[in-house]
Amino acid sequence: MRGSQALCWPFAAACQYNMGPENPHFPAASAQCVQLAVKLRADPRPLERPVIVFSGYRVPGMFSGQLAGRVAMLTSGSLDDVRMFAYPHAGDMEPLVNRLARKIGAEFGVDPTDPGQTSAVDVIGISMGGILGRLSASRSRPRSAGVPRINIRRLFTIASPHTGANLADRIHIDRAASDMRRGSAFLSRLAEWNRIDDFELIPYATLNDITVGPENCAPEGAHPIWIRGTRRFAHTTISMHPAIALDIALRLRGEKPLGAPAPLPTT
Repeated sequence: MRGSQALCWPFAAACQYNMGPENPHFPAASAQCVQLAVKLRADPRPLERPVIVFSGYRVPGMFSGQLAGRVAMLTSGSLDDVRMFAYPHAGDMEPLVNRLARKIGAEFGVDPTDPGQTSAVDVIGISMGGILGRLSASRSRPRSAGVPRINIRRLFTIASPHTGANLADRIHIDRAASDMRRGSAFLSRLAEWNRIDDFELIPYATLNDITVGPENCAPEGAHPIWIRGTRRFAHTTISMHPAIALDIALRLRGEKPLGAPAPLPTT
């Protein structure tokens, strides 16, 4: 993870989250965030469940690794406590979820009361990773023999295309990208499968996200926790925003979070 963080420095140096109005429901740019982060690092707490970070679409692990490291330092203090998965060559979500489910079942064990699902975990999904989380946690999705349901209790999604991705409407070179188009049959099936699921979903979004679109970053009828965006690469840089990791860490620690879901600004 330390190597992943080092690779992100060129992007981090250019991050100025000043595009759009401030969010009164998420004081992400205040001095309070810095002070609170120092306080959490000085007071590590054990995690209630394993935490797993799912990376985005065809992205190497540097961004998800950086986020995993930050969350670890703000919770238990151990980099070994937050596991990251990246899959830069995967172009089809359903086979990918099956592989992830087998790995997580093998690594973290199965639920002793239900061997058809893994032990309970919390998941942070970056972009497509959030859709993978919803898919893997679905109780009604058909599964092949030997593929457990990932027993997600809390799913944090960061700029995930819950109702589709703007870029996927124009460019869809593989099955995964086609499935992330707005109005796709896949997203309709996913929404139907998730109706009976009981995991808690906490979506985050950034303004100026031209890749997914902040309006697509929460399920139908819900609002995301949103931040101001960067001038360029807003979709890529959202996972690097310190307040995102801080808000997730507070929730994982069972403490009062900083942010709350709110309507996106109209201008």
